[in-house]
Amino acid sequence: MGTLWQDLRYGLRMLRLSPGFTAVAVLSLALGIGANTAIFNLLDAVMLKSLPVKDPQQLVFFQWEHTKPHPDASQTGADSAFSFSYPAFDEFRRQNTALSNVFAFVPVGFDPQNTTVGINGAPTLANGMMVTGEYFSGLGVAPALGRGLTEEDENPGAPRVAVISDAYWTREFARAPGVLGRAITLNGIPATIVGVMPPSFYGVEPGRSSDLWLAFDDQPNLRPWSMPPSGGTSVYNARKWICLNIMGRLKPGVSRAQAQAALDPVFRRFLTADWTPPPSGDFAHLSLGDGDRGLHYLRRALSQPLNVLMAAVGFVLLIACANLATLLLARASARRREISVRLAIGASRSRLIRQLLTESMLLSIMGGALGFLFAGWGTQMLVMLTAGMAGRDLEAIVKPNPTVLLFTIGVSMLTAILFGLAPAFRATRIELATSLKQDAGNVSEGRDKHRLAKSLVVAQVAASLVLMIGAGLFVQTLVNMQRRNFGFDQSNLLLFGLDATRDGIEGPRLADFYKQTLEQIRALPGVQSATMLEYPPFSGVSNNTTIQIVGSQRNFDDQVVRFFTVAPGFLTPCASPCSSGAASPNPTRPLHRKSPSSTISSSAPFVTDRVPSVT
Repeated sequence: MGTLWQDLRYGLRMLRLSPGFTAVAVLSLALGIGANTAIFNLLDAVMLKSLPVKDPQQLVFFQWEHTKPHPDASQTGADSAFSFSYPAFDEFRRQNTALSNVFAFVPVGFDPQNTTVGINGAPTLANGMMVTGEYFSGLGVAPALGRGLTEEDENPGAPRVAVISDAYWTREFARAPGVLGRAITLNGIPATIVGVMPPSFYGVEPGRSSDLWLAFDDQPNLRPWSMPPSGGTSVYNARKWICLNIMGRLKPGVSRAQAQAALDPVFRRFLTADWTPPPSGDFAHLSLGDGDRGLHYLRRALSQPLNVLMAAVGFVLLIACANLATLLLARASARRREISVRLAIGASRSRLIRQLLTESMLLSIMGGALGFLFAGWGTQMLVMLTAGMAGRDLEAIVKPNPTVLLFTIGVSMLTAILFGLAPAFRATRIELATSLKQDAGNVSEGRDKHRLAKSLVVAQVAASLVLMIGAGLFVQTLVNMQRRNFGFDQSNLLLFGLDATRDGIEGPRLADFYKQTLEQIRALPGVQSATMLEYPPFSGVSNNTTIQIVGSQRNFDDQVVRFFTVAPGFLTPCASPCSSGAASPNPTRPLHRKSPSSTISSSAPFVTDRVPSVT
């Protein structure tokens, strides 16, 4: 222990004697380690971390083995593979023998800010989630204040209640202790706050933090956002309205395979009760997936970008290691006489290697500590970038934690070995006689030294070249996307969404509301034109249907037509140039975008308006 402390003191003294070298080395390592830590922090939160609930390894989620729901089904969930109807969920719950809990959930609306919450008469937006009664008990998480939701809260005649998140409690109620029992409205429906969840709980979908949870309901203001399929007016009895995500908790001693074997026959009987079964080879089965990390929508969206980024910053760290190894070789030449004297008075080569590695370790520790601070800023930037790409809120789950700290320490130690080991071995390979006489004619040693230095430089150049080519291609892709002709002039175009159905407006009143809103927008000063459409352009969703040509004998049942419903004037050119000094693309060219194979319907149009250029 005393020898180690002596090495540390001597190493610190030597680093203080070379402040320029120390500053360059620490800063280089901080940038490389910080970038790796920032990426790993996001990777850990999205791809690796388990849900903050009790025994997450016992959770399973329900999915179709074949992602081919019935062709007449109306799909609400983001992925048909994880969407089931309420009658199917009720069948699972009644005939379940392998799970201790079965619960379901669905967002109140299509967008993350999907619920209008009235607080003291003032409307606010929140991310609401409808859940069944065993949601909180099945997850094994208890509220920090008040109570959770129960099966009694699902009864149609029961008072509407809500449980809010800690973040929403802080944001909207300033953590007021009297929030329990507070009266609010949810899309115009009176409700009462009965619980507040702990700060660590965000829901079951990493990256999408729910603000509030309410009991599953079929009222028009709260029901899942798609319209029911033909023949069903209530979500409770519409067997083909697949809108719920379902999860469960395994009973003690029951494996996932055993639970799947017990529930799959229940699912098959449900499907064939009133559906025409497809050929046996295409018949869908129930599959239970590991639910310890929640639903994987965000993992699927970000896995490839995160892996590419991790590889890129890994190259950056390797370049920094090669650069520092080259600097340490040059520094070893300056300390050659010192090392020769220590060897001459009896120091062993292993003792000197340990001393030099201790100095490298000190550099790595300082670089890692500074890199951990840099990683905090880098993580915030990544959260903003990836949140925009994935359409999710990542701030609640991407936080420094012991796993990230251990990763930083591990990377720092590995870095010290990578850039310090070769120079340490090279520095202690000295011919004492010639070194003490300062013989400049030692040609073989000079060649060995230059050969190692040249190898490091080649490695640096090769890695840098790969990164430069990748960065160039990335920049070129951004330029191409910016210059791409989408068939309409994007300048001075504003886009926003309205959903009056969430305030209870429906029927003829709904059409009048949108008509009046559009007229008022057109009357605003500076607005050149305005129109409406169901979904924002390039959102990836559309209406799907099949067609039949009158008089034709051909069967088009297997041909899916995707369409948007738009208001008059959607394809009308601007009355005057929409942008000064630039030629507008052909404004009458229709928009085309391939959408997922799902039938999605919404009564929430998006309004676009165009204002003239201001100079």
